[in-house]
Amino acid sequence: LWAYTSILPLAFLALVLMACMPSPEGTEAEEVSAQQITFAGELLPDNPVFESGLEATLNKLKANPEYCTKVLLRGARFQDEITPLLLDNGVHSDFFYLAMAESGLDPEANSSMGACGIWQFMPATAESYGMAITNEVDERKHLTKSTVGAAQYLAKYHEEFGSWTAAALAYNRGPKAVRETDPGANGEGFFQLDHDRGYLYRTI
Repeated sequence: LWAYTSILPLAFLALVLMACMPSPEGTEAEEVSAQQITFAGELLPDNPVFESGLEATLNKLKANPEYCTKVLLRGARFQDEITPLLLDNGVHSDFFYLAMAESGLDPEANSSMGACGIWQFMPATAESYGMAITNEVDERKHLTKSTVGAAQYLAKYHEEFGSWTAAALAYNRGPKAVRETDPGANGEGFFQLDHDRGYLYRTI
């Protein structure tokens, strides 16, 4: 395991290690200040609701160390392929973590709603971004084609909303939900909309 970790960014390692390792008995984990957290270069909300959502997400990860280990190994495998494709298409490198939230970086991941692949594309959306889906092939499982498609989608909605956080939420909820949401300070409204699913929290 540790042979792979040297190629991963410190932010990823810190998240996985913090989530998977319990705090020493008799001590309390240091509180994370929302003022210190950004996503894709954007400041995130600074309020108790945001901080409780982030803490709840970390606690869920802490309760499943086997999952953390699997994702860490997949991250070592895929990051050097995914990140350059995002950057080449004008998308912030932090969106590597959106793929983690979507599928745990599992190329064979399938949802009950019909989404598939690392980026969990629905069939119609995948085809609109140039991915072929036939009885013989499903290009949603193709790392390069699906990553380029995801980057194009995210870039499109970043241009519309002017916010990477909004683009991330549009990826999961659809652009209509984002258009109908008052973003508030530092995207506070987006996190309120997402509080029941925790999608944005898993991404950051």
